[in-house]
Amino acid sequence: MHFKMLPWEFTNKNKYIVKLDEMGFYALHCSDPYIEKIFLDMLPTNLKTQGLQVLQADELTHEWYENNFENLSLFGNQESYLILQAENTRSSIQQLLINQINCFDGRYLILSFSKKSNFFDRIKSSKKGTFYTILMPRFWESLKLLTWLEKWLQMKLDPTIKQYIIGAVPNTCADFINCLQIIKLHFPDNNVNFQKVKELIAPYKLDQFHLANLYSKKEKKLFFLSLLQSQINQDAWHLFFLFMQGHLFRMLDPEYITKKAKASKYDQTIVAHSKNWKKSELSNEIRFFANLELMAKRRDPFLKEKIRRAYLEQL
Repeated sequence: MHFKMLPWEFTNKNKYIVKLDEMGFYALHCSDPYIEKIFLDMLPTNLKTQGLQVLQADELTHEWYENNFENLSLFGNQESYLILQAENTRSSIQQLLINQINCFDGRYLILSFSKKSNFFDRIKSSKKGTFYTILMPRFWESLKLLTWLEKWLQMKLDPTIKQYIIGAVPNTCADFINCLQIIKLHFPDNNVNFQKVKELIAPYKLDQFHLANLYSKKEKKLFFLSLLQSQINQDAWHLFFLFMQGHLFRMLDPEYITKKAKASKYDQTIVAHSKNWKKSELSNEIRFFANLELMAKRRDPFLKEKIRRAYLEQL
């Protein structure tokens, strides 16, 4: 059976990623490495201490398969396995495991997928087995994500401090964990001082709505200058360029806003600014930011140079 859940939805309902009374085939798809690590830590202690074998997917060979599933003798191997980066499983091994999906009684086989994979898509429709897709939080769920991570680290922060973190850093799992670990290191007794937190965690987040507003008004010179002056990591670049594509898509077709009972202030600016652009212009801009997103995703060292050239073109 396949389940889709946000991280906190899963942990509110489950203590472990496997069921103690139901051995067999499990698979987890989570695209954020930090959230994936949290979930993989949610294994029963007795399973982790009693010989759970952890392998990378590229270690799964035909010999491994034969020794574990075909050539079982009286003293055959009944070990449980956790397979990391399961999207890298050889296609021939994938098919063998799919053929055996109903034959894992008495042990666990847990596949962890860190990327989208046809292999996961093929197995999640199986009637036997348990399969989880961990959904990534949307940008308006930042407080829920931070609160969930805070609970995982066994911390309790004042709401004012959490709101400061959300406004100060990119709202990614990596940045939130970094902030929480800094606070935990300096305040081991959990008696957190807000002024000290502001000294320890200086703001380095892009104001994406302000920047989108600049671009929508075709104030590209100031937009690109602001990007060049920012001090953010590649993950933050990636998220921002994704946001810009979504923003421009809304400007490309703002009619959805007219169907809303009440348009937000952001919606109203979308409608107003869309009148200043031709659809062909917006399509070109979307392609431009898609290219920047791709460069950020692959951590291209020439990303900043491309932004610099875009700035110089406005002079």
